[in-house]
Amino acid sequence: MRKPLKGIFLIGTVVIITLFAIVLSNVSFFWKRAVFVMHGTDNGVPVHITREKKSDPNILEIPSLNIRVPVVYVDVQSEEVFQNALQYGAVHYPGTAQPGKQGNVYIFGHSSDFIWNKGKYKTVFALLPKIKKGDTMYLSDTQGSEFAYSVVDTVV
Repeated sequence: MRKPLKGIFLIGTVVIITLFAIVLSNVSFFWKRAVFVMHGTDNGVPVHITREKKSDPNILEIPSLNIRVPVVYVDVQSEEVFQNALQYGAVHYPGTAQPGKQGNVYIFGHSSDFIWNKGKYKTVFALLPKIKKGDTMYLSDTQGSEFAYSVVDTVV
């Protein structure tokens, strides 16, 4: 009767260590989600952004989630180029519409990434699943002209 208990203990220990490693490698992701649940924003401070006609160039802001991230433009569709650019912000997918132009603007970024990878934007979109219909996001172009976009639907 001792051998089955020893096997169950060993499996349980492996599962707990694995879960701990996953949480530890994604601590920033889990921290952002926990702070959002407790305070409603990433840092507990309500977000009040006064909109002006001009903004810093190449910035994406989602005030309801307290996200402000540079947008990096790349010319090549390659995993290596994308991973490098993601170290410096969210990335505009080459060939999609520019901000304020007709068509779909496609911007992507990390929601969770390994703690040992470079860059400070590894969890910039960790709270994106919390966005709601009607929320507004702002995207500035290379000249700093700002365009407002409203969330019409979400899909997970």
